[in-house]
Amino acid sequence: VFQAEFLNQFAFYRTKTLKHLPRVGENVEIPFFKAKLNTDLFYVKRVKHIFENDQQVIVINLKAGIYNQYSNFRKDKALATGEVGFMEYLKMDEFDLNERLGLSRH
Repeated sequence: VFQAEFLNQFAFYRTKTLKHLPRVGENVEIPFFKAKLNTDLFYVKRVKHIFENDQQVIVINLKAGIYNQYSNFRKDKALATGEVGFMEYLKMDEFDLNERLGLSRH
């Protein structure tokens, strides 16, 4: 299952066959998501494996844009060192977190 998110809009795509399992950070283009999300360029934010009965479900969370390894490292470091609390990390949107950690582009 591919789950894409952009500006609080979501799109989902389910497939039974997948020749290549994308890894975290890889870029993915899904052209038919553009009609709903106004973008077709995403990166893999998380891959989750769910085992139900005798089936494996792989949920691939996609985030709009291009992966930034430094930004991800910085966010993980902030969480690990307590600079940002876990609940705060979960509730804070990406823009506010980037601002707080000095990762904004402005």
